[in-house]
Amino acid sequence: MGLFYSNFRGTVGVIKPTIQSGSLDEFIRLLPIGIKVIPTYLDIKTGSEEELFGAVELTKRKIAELAELQVDIIHAEGAPIF
Repeated sequence: MGLFYSNFRGTVGVIKPTIQSGSLDEFIRLLPIGIKVIPTYLDIKTGSEEELFGAVELTKRKIAELAELQVDIIHAEGAPIF
């Protein structure tokens, strides 16, 4: 676990497709108490094919950012990207 982001039960890094997604609250409610969540966003707006293909590269960068923070699990989510 990363020193700054450590938590007694662990930390999940989440990559959401859009900042407007209300599913982050639902995701957090599913987790046991004590698990920290660090959300990141791809900022998908139109859902066009071009935007979705671009999101693949952005997702790789977000994964690298979360890995640098040494989170315990990285959870990339959203349809149709994943």
